[in-house]
Amino acid sequence: MSKEDPPSGYGSKHVHYRLNGELIGVSVLDFLPQTVNAVYFFWNTKYAYLNLGIFSALQEILMVKQRSFPLILVQNRACPHRLLGH
Repeated sequence: MSKEDPPSGYGSKHVHYRLNGELIGVSVLDFLPQTVNAVYFFWNTKYAYLNLGIFSALQEILMVKQRSFPLILVQNRACPHRLLGH
């Protein structure tokens, strides 16, 4: 590892949410030294009744608590997207 490389575990990550094998939502997260940056979330509009944005936000809060980070940064949380199966 060079000095320019980020420490292990840092960087962007896509968290996929599936129901019976079908992709129903994706969170785009940036893991930083002291926080998780919730950059974006998109979902299949067919599953809007599941409130997937709320579910993903709760999962992200849990990630922050498990890592003992002091905060979570939230950006664009609500983006229904038709590219997930439509």
